[in-house]
Amino acid sequence: MGLGNSTLGNMVSKNLNVRNVGKANLLIDSVSVSGANPGDFAPGASTCPAGGLAPKDKCTIAVGFTPSALGSRSATLTLHDDAGTGAQNVALSGTGFADVVVSPASIAYGNVKLSAKKIKALTVRNAQPVEVALSKSITGSDVGDFAVTGGTCAATLEAKASCSYIVTFTPRAAGPRTATLSVTASPDLLSPHAVSLTGSGS
Repeated sequence: MGLGNSTLGNMVSKNLNVRNVGKANLLIDSVSVSGANPGDFAPGASTCPAGGLAPKDKCTIAVGFTPSALGSRSATLTLHDDAGTGAQNVALSGTGFADVVVSPASIAYGNVKLSAKKIKALTVRNAQPVEVALSKSITGSDVGDFAVTGGTCAATLEAKASCSYIVTFTPRAAGPRTATLSVTASPDLLSPHAVSLTGSGS
């Protein structure tokens, strides 16, 4: 059963259909999850009758997927019932994606004359279904040579939206200059996002 894609920490769900093909009521005692990433999957609301599912009837069990890491995630959902044929196993799968993406991961300004300016743009994309709070800071050995001087990013970024930061390099000395721009979003399991800033004063 594929649950599809979801951003880290955010849940998507699908209904698992259960049908009684036997001749007597089917009683589902319990539902459990095991396997590689059991914590990412969880059974939810069920329409299966507590007294048993009548022959040829159907019911549903909601299965939630909340990825805790990037990439493919998997587990096994087990239905414990009184059918007498053993537990029923259902393979579960889903993919975790980054909830906030900051790109590019590094910015190189090349050679810039002393006291001249060169600007580059940085994009922040919120892939989550909820708004995030944004903040940024610059640290490093040459922090005074780099500054966020504009862009469309504000204190918050709406769900499924993007914004930009304009980062300016103004070398104060000759030779290589470096710093790191950190972008923090909340909620965001991968924050802060570090962007390497490099340039050279000439």
